[in-house]
Amino acid sequence: MKKKWLVCLMLAASFCLFALAPAFAQKAVTPQKRAAILKLMKLTNGAKLANEMKARIIGALKESFPDAPEAYWKKLDKRIDVRELLDSFVSIYAENLTLDDLKHLIAFYETPAGRHYLAAKERMVAASAEKGKKWAMGWIVQVFKELKAMGYAPKKGGAPGKTPPKGEKGVDKSPNS
Repeated sequence: MKKKWLVCLMLAASFCLFALAPAFAQKAVTPQKRAAILKLMKLTNGAKLANEMKARIIGALKESFPDAPEAYWKKLDKRIDVRELLDSFVSIYAENLTLDDLKHLIAFYETPAGRHYLAAKERMVAASAEKGKKWAMGWIVQVFKELKAMGYAPKKGGAPGKTPPKGEKGVDKSPNS
């Protein structure tokens, strides 16, 4: 449960950092470029993805506060408006894409190939994440074995898939000991 909460918190923090960083160096976005950015976000399901992220974060919060009434979560869901998040992304798109880039991307996503890509993208991302997880776990487990063989122990809860027994301590290999 703590892991889910931390992952959701990290996701939210990442989005906030991306949203706030450009605010310090924000340039005015022309109405034409803003309209193109919003159209691209709509074509690429930006609101759907933001709503899914919001639902995951609220779900993790619900697990952390299981005694809170359902009415609170429903009010929270209505109170949190993803349009605010999407609007904050406009400056990110504006800083990284030209109006010409946006027009070409919009043209692509309006083609059958672009729509097919968007439909397949969610499945591809999920499958890629699963393959990436398996790949990483393969070498992460090996690193844990190597470091344990060298006399080091992970922090509590640091081993993949298990928590070390209470009282387990690592060997201090620092030159000052």
